[in-house]
Amino acid sequence: MVTRINLLPPEIRQRDRKDRIIVYMFLSLIVLAFVMFGVKLLRDYQINEAKAKLDEVRAESSSVNQRIVQLKAYEDREKELVRLNGVLSTAMAEAMTWSKVLNDISIITPNDVVIKQMSGNKDGMNFKAEVTIAANNAAGHKPVAKWLINLRRVPSFGYVWLGSSTKAGNTLGADATVKFQAQQAKEQAPKVPPVKGK
Repeated sequence: MVTRINLLPPEIRQRDRKDRIIVYMFLSLIVLAFVMFGVKLLRDYQINEAKAKLDEVRAESSSVNQRIVQLKAYEDREKELVRLNGVLSTAMAEAMTWSKVLNDISIITPNDVVIKQMSGNKDGMNFKAEVTIAANNAAGHKPVAKWLINLRRVPSFGYVWLGSSTKAGNTLGADATVKFQAQQAKEQAPKVPPVKGK
């Protein structure tokens, strides 16, 4: 077994210990400086990376904003087209295709019915017509009823009803004339009050 004996006086030992503490402190400061320098380099690198990404995002945002400005003109045009389409739809909803209505009426009108007057709008039409019935024919008001039935078959007509019908020239051996008025409407005909019994 080895025994160590320190023959240095305690003042020198204490001074050596102080010197070692100073050296350790100095080395610790150097290591700390290196660590702080490394952290600073790392932070600078991260900041530069973030700045590069930010610049990239700003460039992309600028490009997107330019594209939005370019497309804004098309959006304005689309809004204008939608507005004009609404105006056109409203105008066309009010309009009737009279050529089609007149064609439908001419197809379903029998040869013996003569339309004397016709007036109408988008809500309905009024007819004044007459039928000449030969003296040897006892048809009465049947041609009028047939014409009204045919009018109801026109798809653009909603409801058709007889307003009035009178027969004239009912003398023996002479032609008779049935004069009648009819109405047409897209909505149901007005209700006629019931006749009170006696």
